[in-house]
Amino acid sequence: MKSKKPMGCVCLVGAGCGGKEWITVEGLALLKSCDAVVYDDLIDAGLLEEVPLQAERFYVGKRSHKSSAKQEDIQALLVRLAGQNKKVVRLKGGDPFVFGRGGEEIQYLNDHQIPWKVVPGISSALAIPAEAGIPVTHRGISRSIHIMTAHTKEDVLRKDLEQFANLEGTLIFLMGLQSLETIVNILKEKGRNGNTPAAILSGGNTARPYKVVGTLENILEKANEEGVATPGIIMIGDVVALDLQNQVDLPLSGTRIGLTGTDDFQEKLREKLQLLGAETVSLMGGRCEELKTMIPWGQITDSKRKWIVFTSVQGIRYFFYHCRKAGVDYRGFASCSFAVIGAATGKELKEYGFRADLCPQEYTSMALADELILQRRRGEEVFLFCSRQGTDVLSKKLAEVQIPCHRFDVYDTIFSPREGQEGMLDFLLFGSAGGVRAFWSLGYQKEKRTCGVCIGQVCADAYRECFKEEPVVAASATVEAMTEVLLKKIQENEDDSI
Repeated sequence: MKSKKPMGCVCLVGAGCGGKEWITVEGLALLKSCDAVVYDDLIDAGLLEEVPLQAERFYVGKRSHKSSAKQEDIQALLVRLAGQNKKVVRLKGGDPFVFGRGGEEIQYLNDHQIPWKVVPGISSALAIPAEAGIPVTHRGISRSIHIMTAHTKEDVLRKDLEQFANLEGTLIFLMGLQSLETIVNILKEKGRNGNTPAAILSGGNTARPYKVVGTLENILEKANEEGVATPGIIMIGDVVALDLQNQVDLPLSGTRIGLTGTDDFQEKLREKLQLLGAETVSLMGGRCEELKTMIPWGQITDSKRKWIVFTSVQGIRYFFYHCRKAGVDYRGFASCSFAVIGAATGKELKEYGFRADLCPQEYTSMALADELILQRRRGEEVFLFCSRQGTDVLSKKLAEVQIPCHRFDVYDTIFSPREGQEGMLDFLLFGSAGGVRAFWSLGYQKEKRTCGVCIGQVCADAYRECFKEEPVVAASATVEAMTEVLLKKIQENEDDSI
């Protein structure tokens, strides 16, 4: 009897419509164990950091007015990958079945006898209003929700809107900003009261969250004044007037902060800053790529005492990725001491079964170098694993006292601009010298009133070099220190204005 060819599977996973924490536990577990991920636009880039380094990544985003992957090509890609006996995650924004074409993809998989699974996600139709403090239903006000896409042909949209116009409850339109004028005009033509509350909302993981509230009569004018841009949802109904958003005056309320650097760094800052009331804007994206570095494993795993040094979480991940590829036996590290630049890096090292022997109190390359000089024993060499963009502060400092330091760039960080960064910023945050230079090279213009904030003196030196002005410098390389310096600066500004 002829044996069956091994077959992989495809898991359609909803990524939600916010930060990476909005994905379900099951969806995250599948992502962490997949062989390939096929992902859309509006996916929190932090989720891609959860994908195994050896897994293949395929971007198939589709946005209006931009070249994009064809649906039939996406479906063929899923079948091809599964046919290679791979566990594939098809990562889709929001929920796969809410205007996500998930049904079409499953039909195609069925036609080709590919096993599949669906993991639901949080849809923007429900989550973005909730995030803005507007309930989609409320006792005595709205007992129903009606959701439709406005991203369709004009004649089809008109027919749908005519039926929608007099429905009771809350009307929610997805992908409808470009059709806002049509939606408003037809609803009014068909008898919808011009005083009906209306809102345009954007949030979650979008580059520029906004909340514009008005009525059916004036929402178009207000949207134009605010310069709203895709993506966003349109919400019409009496529930909009409730506006239950927390009215507590938080320390950073009314403050608009630009985030730069890697997606992981931005995510840590975003969570903390938004809890304090700030509006955060992601100005750039930073994804990591493996560098094919020749590493002398025999020299590292011999019996001589030595130091292995990491200056980033990603440096650790790519180091052990190279270990696995080379088939290195971890027992060979028995002669090694490990040094990390900070607590987060030490925590990541623990994930691989190793404890840091050295972590400086001040999380900087200079402080790490000083501690290495103090703790290193005669004859011990240093092996540094870092990013191509990493500074040479540590290796230069060690060279000054004639300590051999072998540097290996194991990954590269590719930065790219993000849309939706329009508007005045109060603060601009940087976590590394590489982040400063990448931001500068992308051609961003910094307004004079925007205050630059840097982690550490090396980062501040790069800022001075690029912007020809003094930044505010956080006391240590932590999110807490960065937040503290922001609050202090705001207080100083308030005192000066009295």
